Amino acid sequence: MSREPNNHLAGDEPVPPRARRMTTLLVIKGQRCSGAQFGLRVRNLSASGLKGECPDVIDFTVNEQVQIHFRNLAPIPAEVMWYEGREVGFKFGEPVDLEEISRARSADRPSLLRAG
Repeated sequence: MSREPNNHLAGDEPVPPRARRMTTLLVIKGQRCSGAQFGLRVRNLSASGLKGECPDVIDFTVNEQVQIHFRNLAPIPAEVMWYEGREVGFKFGEPVDLEEISRARSADRPSLLRAG
């Protein structure tokens, strides 16, 4: 017996599909408006934001403006949407290109192909 995915909430309303996400483990930095930097382990990344974990508990403020620093890219403005303990959710000021983040991340890795 095959099962069809249930794409409906209670009732007849269809659930819109989720935006593409990268489930990953990146270690990046963020910066508060005060200039204070914080470390961040990215657990879930989409074009519109990310879910991460800070090594230290930080008392963020909901709607606080920060800069997210992915390696080899310009800082990305973001807003704190929620936080609980070490976990935090950020919404980017503008959608980001996940392929660009992936390419920038790969730029640090040495090529496995060797000439000769």
